[in-house]
Amino acid sequence: MEQEKLNELISENNTLKEKLTKRNEQYIFSLTKALDVANLTEERQAVILNDTLKPLVDGQKSGQTARQLFGTVTEYTTVLLSSPAKAKGVEGKSWMYMVDGGLLMTAMMCLVSAMSGFFNKNSEGTEMGLLSLLMVFVLGGAGVLLITKNMPDRRGNKKGSIIRYLLVSTAVILVWAFAMGIIILAIPQSINPTFSAPVYAILGIGLFAAKIYLKKKWNLQNTFM
Repeated sequence: MEQEKLNELISENNTLKEKLTKRNEQYIFSLTKALDVANLTEERQAVILNDTLKPLVDGQKSGQTARQLFGTVTEYTTVLLSSPAKAKGVEGKSWMYMVDGGLLMTAMMCLVSAMSGFFNKNSEGTEMGLLSLLMVFVLGGAGVLLITKNMPDRRGNKKGSIIRYLLVSTAVILVWAFAMGIIILAIPQSINPTFSAPVYAILGIGLFAAKIYLKKKWNLQNTFM
């Protein structure tokens, strides 16, 4: 969500808050504190509050309270945090999950190459080259996306969805391992330059930090790590 639109949403929320009764105002205050503790992004909080304030202001006209509409603050917060974000600019799109998974897999391969370089002096030629890492990012991201999309609903706990998840996960791991073996053997070293162990370590740490940052920024749910 663009900053200008976010500011407009926050302004609308402030206007709606002015229309609340004292009891409902206290409810929103407690909800806001709970969302702060949950460490949600400013954007996600603004969307949640907007989706809460609009029906609350309308409900007040017929004498309804926030507790009657949403339950206790604790109950409502639990529902919000256990449900995927559905809103205006917050919903985790497929490409975001693919980037998240790609960064994770590439960071792991960089760290493996770094450890190999540090502890095995005869590891020359076994490190992942630049082109190989790009392929890891693409294939790893696609694989993690497939696994994430087939992750069973914790609340539903259906046996069929769990079996499908296990089958998809196993298939993805096998295909990914096979593809990586082919890539390592097929790509000529002349177009697949490698790095020193310290460079791999820096790349791995940097990519992992980027993964954590983007996961929080995009508010991705049910991701690996």
